[in-house]
Amino acid sequence: MSDQLDARVARQISVETAFWESDPFERPGADAVENIVNRGFDAAIFHEIHDALAAIVGASQRIVEVGGGEGSASCLVKRLHPHVHVTLTDAVPAAVSGHGIRECVYGCTLDGVIAAPAQAPSDGGGSRHCITRYCLAYLRLLGCCRARVTSCL
Repeated sequence: MSDQLDARVARQISVETAFWESDPFERPGADAVENIVNRGFDAAIFHEIHDALAAIVGASQRIVEVGGGEGSASCLVKRLHPHVHVTLTDAVPAAVSGHGIRECVYGCTLDGVIAAPAQAPSDGGGSRHCITRYCLAYLRLLGCCRARVTSCL
């Protein structure tokens, strides 16, 4: 089963790499207005969800965003909680290479940026909370209780 999972992960990374390297709005250095506007809509949703969990996020020492692409959610968390060590991860180097644009937009500097599959990254810290941009949204939409949401963080 592990070999099948590894093959599926490798295929998914290949597809994601092709997208991030060639998409006119997402590829490294594109800095497309359409992308910034789209990420603004995403950020508004994430910000609303974050507000419900601000105390939990603020009490965290380390947060790792898994599959964060260019790091919009990571940068939003870092901007709102500058004392929290925030690390962005994504399996595709071309994806995380756009984090500088997001740092400029949010006026922050991430503590770590790692291009590695979700199974591999380590930010060098001990215990940490993990977030994904959409994990909180899905749980909230499903009406999960706060205790279940915090287990996702």
